[in-house]
Amino acid sequence: PCEQLDKYKRSLPALCELHVKDPSAATITWTAPSLARASLTMVLLPVGMAGKLKELKIRMYTTRAELTALQQFLRACVLLECLDVSVIGEDSHEDDPRNTDAIPLDRLKRARISVPTNQIARDVWRPVVAPDGLTSQLLVAMDGYKHTLPSPRGVLDACKRQLDSALYDAIEVRTPQGCSGRNELRLSVFRWSERRESASCELVFPTDAHGRAEVLTTLPSYVLSASIRTLVLDRLTVDAFRTDEAFG
Repeated sequence: PCEQLDKYKRSLPALCELHVKDPSAATITWTAPSLARASLTMVLLPVGMAGKLKELKIRMYTTRAELTALQQFLRACVLLECLDVSVIGEDSHEDDPRNTDAIPLDRLKRARISVPTNQIARDVWRPVVAPDGLTSQLLVAMDGYKHTLPSPRGVLDACKRQLDSALYDAIEVRTPQGCSGRNELRLSVFRWSERRESASCELVFPTDAHGRAEVLTTLPSYVLSASIRTLVLDRLTVDAFRTDEAFG
């Protein structure tokens, strides 16, 4: 396995897919010049193995060193088309300086980012610069907010680059659980004629009545409001605010 390959620093020239599920595995020092798909749990590959990746799925903890390493690794994934990142734990480094350098992913088509806090969403997702045709989903976990809910502005800020697209002409805001207390809110910005079959940006995060009211009063500063032709709201969202106060 990994330990034997590392011992002899071998190359796997035909390897195109890699799954690493054991975080205690030895540090990978071997090469795989044809690697196109990787699924990683609590471990990162050497940056030198990122250049040919087209699909990346990764699950990791929230230590500052690992988040910084993830940013560096993503910058090397110049051919990446599909990205799925799940971060678990809590951010214990709120006062640390954050790396805001752009992460250009010019070929990215689909992305799913699951994080426990606003700040980690900004660390992992806000720096990404991707094409307008991207289909993306940002999930902020409900479990991380048993006491304090995330700021709607903080969640929107993490997706600032994706929301500001001239392709979008429709917004939908839903609370699938249908209860008036704390529950999940789903905000989708997309092209109405294509019904999310191509470019779209979806944000999923826990909120309450106050948060629902804040979402659409804040949203116009993140989207191209003049391009929005369709607005779909469920009953709870309509009850939380007056539509004309948000979009005039």
